[in-house]
Amino acid sequence: MTDKNIGEILRENNFRFNKQFGQNFILDRNFLCAVTKDGEAENSVVLEIGAGAGSLTREIAKTADKVIAFEIDKNLIPVLGVVLEDFNNITLLNTDIMKVSDEEIESLTDSKPFKIIANLPYYISAPVIMRFLESSLKVQSITVMVQLEVAERFTAGKCSSQYSAISVCSKLLSDCILLRKVSRKMFKPEPNVDSAIIKFVKKDKVAGDIKELSAFIKSCFSMRRKTLENNLLKAGFEKDKIKAATESIKKAPPVRAEELEPSEFLRLYEILKK
Repeated sequence: MTDKNIGEILRENNFRFNKQFGQNFILDRNFLCAVTKDGEAENSVVLEIGAGAGSLTREIAKTADKVIAFEIDKNLIPVLGVVLEDFNNITLLNTDIMKVSDEEIESLTDSKPFKIIANLPYYISAPVIMRFLESSLKVQSITVMVQLEVAERFTAGKCSSQYSAISVCSKLLSDCILLRKVSRKMFKPEPNVDSAIIKFVKKDKVAGDIKELSAFIKSCFSMRRKTLENNLLKAGFEKDKIKAATESIKKAPPVRAEELEPSEFLRLYEILKK
């Protein structure tokens, strides 16, 4: 099947792009093949979130052992049925990934380690990434296309304007890297922003309760213009304990959250939770 065929199938099914679902498709096979290699799909179980017209799904399925593809738009299911008809290693689900429980995903993946490879809809990219970074599922890596601004937030370093709670969490829970920038001209229809491919390789062990740690980090950034001490006071910690904890990591007040390295947040969390 050629890329032209996908366009024809979309037209034959009278498909109309739905802004609600952030639909922007890429049909360039060379590019999609590169994304599949970035995600190391070969001989793996792969979760794809937002199958779209199936162009990436098809490339993944060529080398993966099993593909579980989620697509929320029911109007794309007939299209995907045709585009993916030559493959017997794809499970296609017409549902919202954020409404699928960890237990259901574990069942779909046969409790095996899996990888996520996807062209994520912009409106759910950060929540989806954080959901899988924080989960106890056997996620090996997450290789996704997201809005460039989101990719830069995940990979930002301390003291930069884009450094935030998700920057810290992503670095504590994974090794993350921005692999390549993607021009908006690659997409149909063309969006108003550029994109990027970002990859997260999950770390095996992280100290403490991951969701509690993430919530703590978010509280540190809750009011960006306020000091770390003020944010921690708002989160319910005592002033004397905050002072002692920040001094122990050699960050005496009035320090701000954006001045701390990810490892310093982890140490602060460990001290204040005692």
